[in-house]
Amino acid sequence: MTRESFVALVSNVSLLVAMVFVYDLVNTRLLNLETRLRQVMIGAGLSIITIAVMAAPWVFEPGIVFDTRSILISISGLFFGAVPTVIVMAMASVYRILQGGAAAFTGVCVITASGLIGLAWRHALKRPLVTLTWRDLLSLGYAVHVVMLALMFTLPWQTALHVLSRIALPVLTIYPLGTAAIGVTKTETASGKYVFVNQRFADIVGYTRNELLTMDFHELTHPDDLTDDLNNVDLLVKGELHEYSMEKRYRRKDGKTIWVNLTVSPLWQEGEPPKYLIGLVEDISERKRAEDALTVSEERYRTLFESMPIGVLYFASDDTIVSANAAAVSMLGITQGEIVTRRPTEPWWRSIHEDGSEFSAEFLPSVQAMRTGEAVHDVIIGIFNRREEAYRWVRVNAIPQFRVGETSPYEVYVTMEDITERRTMEHELVQLASFPSQNPNPVVEIALDGTVRYANAAALQVLTRLGLQGDARQFLPENTEQLERLRHLCEAHPQAHEFALGQATFYRVIMAPPESATLRVYAIDTTETRAAQSGQEHYLSMLDRSLNEIYVFDEKSLRFAYVDGAALRNLGYSLAELQHMTPLDIKPEFTRPAFEELLQPLRDGTKELLVFETVHRRKDGTTYPVEVHLQRFKGEGQSSFLAFINDISDRKRAEAEGQRMQAQLLQSQKMEAVGELAGGVAHDFNNMLTGILGNVAIVKESMSLNDPLHENVDAIGTAAQEAANLTRGLLTFSRGAMVQPVALDTNASVERTLAVLTQSLPASVTIVNKLQPGAWNVFMDQSQMTQILLNLGVNARDSMEGRGTLTVGTRNTVVDAAYVQAHPFACTGEFVVLSVADTGQGISLQVLQHIFEPFFTTKSVGNGTGLGLSIVYGAAHQAGGWVTVQSDPGEGALFEVYLPRCLEEPTPSFAPASIPVNAGSGTVLVVEDEPLVCAVTQALLSRSGYTVLTAPDGASALNVLRDHPVGIGLILLDMTMPGMTTSEIVRAIRALDPTAPILLNSGYTSNDIVKQMLEEGSVQGFLGKPYKLQELLSTINQLMRTTEGGPR
Repeated sequence: MTRESFVALVSNVSLLVAMVFVYDLVNTRLLNLETRLRQVMIGAGLSIITIAVMAAPWVFEPGIVFDTRSILISISGLFFGAVPTVIVMAMASVYRILQGGAAAFTGVCVITASGLIGLAWRHALKRPLVTLTWRDLLSLGYAVHVVMLALMFTLPWQTALHVLSRIALPVLTIYPLGTAAIGVTKTETASGKYVFVNQRFADIVGYTRNELLTMDFHELTHPDDLTDDLNNVDLLVKGELHEYSMEKRYRRKDGKTIWVNLTVSPLWQEGEPPKYLIGLVEDISERKRAEDALTVSEERYRTLFESMPIGVLYFASDDTIVSANAAAVSMLGITQGEIVTRRPTEPWWRSIHEDGSEFSAEFLPSVQAMRTGEAVHDVIIGIFNRREEAYRWVRVNAIPQFRVGETSPYEVYVTMEDITERRTMEHELVQLASFPSQNPNPVVEIALDGTVRYANAAALQVLTRLGLQGDARQFLPENTEQLERLRHLCEAHPQAHEFALGQATFYRVIMAPPESATLRVYAIDTTETRAAQSGQEHYLSMLDRSLNEIYVFDEKSLRFAYVDGAALRNLGYSLAELQHMTPLDIKPEFTRPAFEELLQPLRDGTKELLVFETVHRRKDGTTYPVEVHLQRFKGEGQSSFLAFINDISDRKRAEAEGQRMQAQLLQSQKMEAVGELAGGVAHDFNNMLTGILGNVAIVKESMSLNDPLHENVDAIGTAAQEAANLTRGLLTFSRGAMVQPVALDTNASVERTLAVLTQSLPASVTIVNKLQPGAWNVFMDQSQMTQILLNLGVNARDSMEGRGTLTVGTRNTVVDAAYVQAHPFACTGEFVVLSVADTGQGISLQVLQHIFEPFFTTKSVGNGTGLGLSIVYGAAHQAGGWVTVQSDPGEGALFEVYLPRCLEEPTPSFAPASIPVNAGSGTVLVVEDEPLVCAVTQALLSRSGYTVLTAPDGASALNVLRDHPVGIGLILLDMTMPGMTTSEIVRAIRALDPTAPILLNSGYTSNDIVKQMLEEGSVQGFLGKPYKLQELLSTINQLMRTTEGGPR
C-alpha cells in the first residue's frame, strides 16, 4: 500500500470523525425515537452525512472507491434501528449506483451488509446502548469490515485479489478504529454529575471511569469555556436547542489542557424536562496543534512576503492579481485595494521595452508563463508608476505553479527587482564617459597597483587637494585580491558611493565597468544638492515632531507626497503604505466626486483656505473626528494641497457629554414642571371628589337597606373612588402626596408586595426572587413601596404580553462621585437598589425619552392611563431616590430604583381602630374655602354627633375663635386658603388658642411643610382629600381624645 492511499484512508475516517460521528444530527434523541416522523428525519440526516463522506473517497482505481460509509451505516443500525437505517441504505445505494464504475454492485452489497450487521448487533445486545464500551464498538467494526473484504470477491477474481492485497491490512487497521474513536458520557442535567462514561472518554481526560463517576463536567471544563457550555445546557433545557456542538477544553488529570469536540443531546421524557444529557467527545488536540502550527507558519510566510525588498505578485489562471507585497505595490504606484483582482492586460498597466516601444500584453512574463506553462526569466520591463507618473525599470521572473496531477498552471509567481537606479547610473556613465578631457566633473583611471593612469583637469585638482597626485592606493583595497574582486563587481554593474573632501565638499563617485586592467572612476560634485537636502531634512524633522497631522498630496492624482509622524501614529499605517494612498482612503465620508467638489474653490482661487470637520479611518478600521485646514500651493510644473489636521476627539467627547448633561437637566426640569401642573390639577379634582364622596356617604346613611337606588349610589361612590385613585397617582408623580415614611425592612416590604403582585399576574409569568440577604433598611411609606413594585410589575406583564420571566431583586450599593458625574440627577451615599427586569419586547430610544411623563402610554385606548411609571418616578423621588432604565427593542427592560439607606431599625405597623359613625361629641371648626367641601364636611360631622362651626377663610376663622374663646375641640383647616398662608393662619390660631388640635387637610400640598409643622407641634395631624367618612371620624376622634381635657 502506498503512502498516498494510506493518507487517503485516514483522511476519509477523519472526515467521518470530524462530523461528530452519527450523533451530530438535528433532533437526535438517542433511545427516544418516539415517532415514526422523527425516525424518518433521523434517517434523512444520516443519509446526508453518508453521502458527504462518500463524496470524498479514496479512489483505488477508476470505478473502485473506498470510504467510511460502512462505519456510518453499521452504527446507524446499532443505535437507531430499522427505519432510519433502511433509509440510509437506500439513499447510499442510489448514490453509489450514480457514481458508477466496475465496483458499483460490490458497493451496494457492502452498504446492505453493513446495515444488516448493525441491526443484528442491536437485536443481539441485551443491555442499554449507553453502556457500550469501545471494545464492543471495535468488535462491530471488525465484523463489518471482514464481511466487506469478503464481498470483494463479487469483483472479477484477479481484480479482487489485487484489491485485497492492497487494502486488506489498512482497512482492518483503520476502519474499525473509526467505530471506537468517540468518547461517550451521560450526565445529570441539574448537577452535571457523570452517571456513565465509556473507556474512550476516560482515556481522553486521563481519569479512571470510577473516578469520573464521582465528578461533574464543571470540574473538567476549562474555566474560560464553562460559561458557554452552561449557557448551551440552559438552552437545551428550555427547548430552544435540540442539541449543541462546541469545541472546548478539558483539564486532564495530569494537568495538561486538551481540546475536544463536544456534542450534547438531551434524553427527553414525555412532558418533562430532560433529566440526563448524552455527550459525545472527540479529542481534537492534535488537529488544534496542527492548526496553530499552520497559523504560525502562515504568519512567518506573510511577514517574509511583506518585508521582501523584491516585488512579488501572484496571478490567477484568468490573469487577475490575487496577491501583491508592499514592494510590488510601491513599484506600481497604486494601493493594495486597487491592485487586487486587476489584470496586466487592462489599460492601467502600462509597460515598455528598453527601446521605449510598448510591451504587448500577450508577451508579458506572467501571461506567457500561464499560457505556456514554462518559466520566464530576466525580462527587463519599464512599468509605469502611477504615483510618480514615471516609469520604473524592473527585472521580471515568472514561474508557473501546478497542482499535483495537473498539467496546466493554476497560478503564476512573479518577482520584480527594481533596477531603476542602476539604469540611471549607467545612463550617467554614458554621459560622463564622453569627452573626459572636457568633462567638468573629475574622471580618473586607476591601475590595479594604485597608479593613476589618467586624470582630467577637474580630477587633478581633487587629487592635489588630497595629496595623492599619482598614487591612489590609500583609497583602494589593501591587497590585489580584494582589488580584483572590486573590479569583477564593477563588471556586473556600476558601483556608487558618497565621498567627502574635507568638511565642505561632497562627491558622488561611480566606478564604471573596466575596459582593461584598470578602474575608471567618475565623480559628481553633490555639495549643493546635499546642502539643499540637509535643509529640507531639517524642516521635515521639525514637521515630523508636530502634534498635528500634516499631509501634502498631489493635485491630480491626490497621492500623498508627504505625511508627518503624527499622521503615522494616529492612523497606524506605515510611511510606505500611506505613500500609495489618497485622502479618500482615510476619509470614509467622502466619495471622489464629493471630494473634488470640495477642492474646487481652492483650485479656482475663490478661496485660499478651507476649514471643515470630518472623520479619519485608522488602519484597524476605527474612526476619530478631525478638523481639517486645507490650502493649495502651486509650484513649478505641479500643484499640491497642504492639509493640517487637528484630532478633535477630546473636544467632541466634551461636547457630547455637555449635550447629554444638558438633555438630562432639561428632562429633569420638564418633569418638575409637569409635576407642578399635575399637582394643581389633582388638588382641584380632590376638592370636587371630597364633595361627591361625602354626599354619597350621607345619601347611603339616609337610605334603607332595601332601597332600589342603593346600587346606583354605590356605582357613584365606586366611580368617584377610581377618580380619587387617578388623582392620587398624579400626586405621587408630583411628590405632592402626603406620606408617613418609617424605617422599613426592604426585603420584607418587597416580599409583602410580591404576595399581592403574584395575584395580579397570570400563571404564565414566572417571578424570580433575587433579594440580597442583608439588604439595608430604607425610610419610606409602605404605600410607596407597594406603588413602585405593583406598577413596575404590571408594566412588565403588559410588555411581555402575559408570558415571560419577571425578576425582582435587591442589592446594596455605594454611589460615588463618578456615578453622579455621569448621572446628574443622582447623589452620593449608600443606597438600596430595587431592580425589576422583564423579558418583554423592550423599549425604543424614542419612547424612553417620555416614559415617565404622566398620561404617556404606548397602549391602545382604554388599556391603561399612562400613570403607572409616573407614579414609580414620583414615589422614588419622594423617598429621596431615583429610577434608571436600561432597554433595547427586543431585549427586555431593567428598571432600577435607588432608595437611600436608613440606619434605624424597622418600625412595627398597626391597624387603626374603627370608630362608630355616631360616636362623635364636641365642637369642630371647619375652615374651608370651597363651599361644596365645607357643606358636605359640616353635614358629615353634624350627623356624627359633632357641633360644627364654619369659616370660609383664615380671617373668618380667627373671628370665630375670638367669639368662642372656649369650647372648640378641634380645628379642621384646609391648607390652600385665600388671603393668608397656612403658616400665618396656624400662628394666629396659636396666639388665640395654644391647645386646640389642628387637623390639616388638602388635595395637594408640600410634604416638607406638613412634616415641619408636625415636628414643631404647631399642628397635630394631616388628612388628604378626598377622605372617607370613617377616616375623617377616626382621625378627629383620636386627636380630640389625646388632647388634654378630652373633647370640648
